[in-house]
Amino acid sequence: MESLACWLTMAGLVSCQGSATVSGPLDRIVRIRPELPVGMEWLYRGTVSENYQSGQAEYSRAYRLETRALAIGERQGRRSVAILTQLRERENGRPPMGQVPGTTVSLQVCGIDDLGRLQDSSTEAGHSVMANAMSERGMFLEVPPGGISMGDIWETPEKGLPVVRWRATARETVQAIPCLKIEGEQVTAEWHLPRADRPSWRRSETVWLGLRNGVAVKVERRMERREPARDTTTETRLVRYELDSSIQYPSSLLGDRMRDIDLAWNLSRAAEPLLKGRAAPEALAVLLKKADSVSESPSTSPYRAAMSQVRRSIDSARKGELPPPDIKPVAWNQPAVSQQAAGALAAGRPAPDFLAPFLRGGTGSANLSVWKDQPLLMVFVQPGTPVAEQVLLACKEWKASSGGALSVVVLAIKPEARNIDRLTRDTSFIVPILDGSGLRISYAVESTPRLVLLDSRHQCVGIFDGWGVESRIDCSSHINRLLKSKPTQ
Repeated sequence: MESLACWLTMAGLVSCQGSATVSGPLDRIVRIRPELPVGMEWLYRGTVSENYQSGQAEYSRAYRLETRALAIGERQGRRSVAILTQLRERENGRPPMGQVPGTTVSLQVCGIDDLGRLQDSSTEAGHSVMANAMSERGMFLEVPPGGISMGDIWETPEKGLPVVRWRATARETVQAIPCLKIEGEQVTAEWHLPRADRPSWRRSETVWLGLRNGVAVKVERRMERREPARDTTTETRLVRYELDSSIQYPSSLLGDRMRDIDLAWNLSRAAEPLLKGRAAPEALAVLLKKADSVSESPSTSPYRAAMSQVRRSIDSARKGELPPPDIKPVAWNQPAVSQQAAGALAAGRPAPDFLAPFLRGGTGSANLSVWKDQPLLMVFVQPGTPVAEQVLLACKEWKASSGGALSVVVLAIKPEARNIDRLTRDTSFIVPILDGSGLRISYAVESTPRLVLLDSRHQCVGIFDGWGVESRIDCSSHINRLLKSKPTQ
């Protein structure tokens, strides 16, 4: 399964011969090839917004987006670009309680072929430590090798996802740059024929592709998601950005950028096996010291931010802290059939932190620190459904048999007060209930019920989707093994 960059990366530009030249109207075939002189950097700025609305649950978030693409010449025999994406929460919205607007950073080094396809390097800078951050690569777009004429339609495949269908629709000028306007759509089969067992989504994208250099001047993307058996949209993502500047750095100024990219790359490669294996604090401390030594040299390069984020991740792991809440607004375009598509949530990894308001059993909001040093069963259910009552009765039994060693928290999806009251009354189970609507992305809740079992360090032990005899037995056995193991703090 591709990473969440699958829909952000509708990458690269094209042609198999010549440089980008345009003559005459676009009723003729125009061949475009991405021109990537070493040291050329394109800077884009824009916004990302998301909205969720279902029943009485509603939230919206907004982010500032800045992304850079730097041509770094050939690596491993391929033309390559370094793509730095920074996503910052907008301060004019209401920040989560006790938090300040944060920033996530993603750095990727990608090869780009003669058709403009972006090809991820075997090891990305930040493959493990920055993999959860949004990576925006839509400034490159793959087009057919024979060139484009007005009205042409072509498809680009994506592993594990529906194909993207593109169409050249118009010639327009953006920022005094002649562009080819290209519209694309990617849609699941369930969008037109809703099913009760899986959600559906649609992606609509418009790219204004520079005719002279084969790099986008402007990108707009809209993602829509529907819940199972629904024909109304419950989630929307809007991504808009435009070229802010482009400049080719001479070798004397390019050096700082290249050095920071290489440092972040090498540091990430060294950190990856340690973070995956939950290395001892001593090993992480050695790597942290190395990170401090290589970052002593002053730098004004924006790519230093990537290395700083890798360092913060190493330091957090050394201290045994949870990963910071992920502010990326994209993930739900992945199919719900694979646990690997769960992004940050995966067995054997620390669970992503969150901030969710109490609906019952408390006031204000809660995060994972409320259950510090306690094994925790997170129960995502939709109150009002028959299966929700069955799940809570089983959780009540597990908690009682544990003698209170197991903590349980219910995270309600589509939380309606009357359904929550009925659920607690019918089960006689006194348990904290939070609004889980905002966790649908970070915990990959595509359908309910979903149970997530965490150990006392809040590392994910197991993920259980659906409800039946097998899933109940599986979850019960995991709980028993967890409580018997008594991991050291």
